[in-house]
Amino acid sequence: MVGGFKDTPIDDLVVAVLKETLKRTGVKPEVRTATILAGFPVTVPAMTVNRQCAAGLQSIADAAAGIAAGYYDIGIAGGNTSACSHAGVESMSHAPLKWEGSENPKLEENEDAKACLTPMGLTSDNVAERFNVPREVQDAAAVASHAKALKAQEAGKFKDEIVPVETTQVIEKDGEKETKQKLQKMHPVFSKGGTTTVGNACQAEAIPKALEKAGLSKDDVEVFEINEAFASQFAYCVQALGIDAEKINPNGGAIALGHPIGCSGARQTVTLLHEMQKRVKGSTEGSAEGSSDHAPRYGVVSMCVGSGMGAAAVFEFNGAVVPAKA
Repeated sequence: MVGGFKDTPIDDLVVAVLKETLKRTGVKPEVRTATILAGFPVTVPAMTVNRQCAAGLQSIADAAAGIAAGYYDIGIAGGNTSACSHAGVESMSHAPLKWEGSENPKLEENEDAKACLTPMGLTSDNVAERFNVPREVQDAAAVASHAKALKAQEAGKFKDEIVPVETTQVIEKDGEKETKQKLQKMHPVFSKGGTTTVGNACQAEAIPKALEKAGLSKDDVEVFEINEAFASQFAYCVQALGIDAEKINPNGGAIALGHPIGCSGARQTVTLLHEMQKRVKGSTEGSAEGSSDHAPRYGVVSMCVGSGMGAAAVFEFNGAVVPAKA
């Protein structure tokens, strides 16, 4: 499934974000290709991180670790994904899942390694079956995600997170509002008789470990951004962790907003920090209903990751205001 940026070179998407980052922060530009196009001199190094669904979050963690270690003072981290030919591969909407020579035959000899090749949609159905997450629960999660995202959009809560990018395609209006009735009419798209549809297409282990390392409990966290890669995985994690639903994805999640694999971790982090900033400021515009009087200090970003991994990060918000668009 492709969108409005399918014909936009991935460098152009990165350039737009980098330029706006420099504009808002006032940092003087001193990631190859895209960074040079954005105005960074060749003396500034850049690298690409690939950790599938956690790539965006991993890039932030790497930058933070480098700063903490004293390797550099300022870093820019983010994520991007392009499902088009400009990314150097055939369009993902037409390319086969594998081709001759693309798969090491030795993977067939190791069951754990072989399992890593299972398509994500099938793993979603496996989660639903193993942990008893019925189709109705998944559809409810999808509807809730869309409802929260629509409410946040109408309240202008995303305006400071979005950077305009010029394309050859104009979308005048987003898709229609999702309803439970519409989702019930969708047919499974992966395993026959499965529960994963195009509409609702471990964190349970990763989040507790991240909180333990930070010396915190789930009750210390004000906002959780848990990636909704699939409704089954999301619903199970929420149930297993016993987190207050009001704290989770207050502005909707990936089911409504999308899951560009390499970008999601960065998008979740940006959304988390903006939400915490709004709560700290106590502004009426875009502030969460029923938010606490005290300034929220901690937030969590988490996602499941291809090949059976999970990732989570704890963020401490110090109250600093993220510069808004000029």
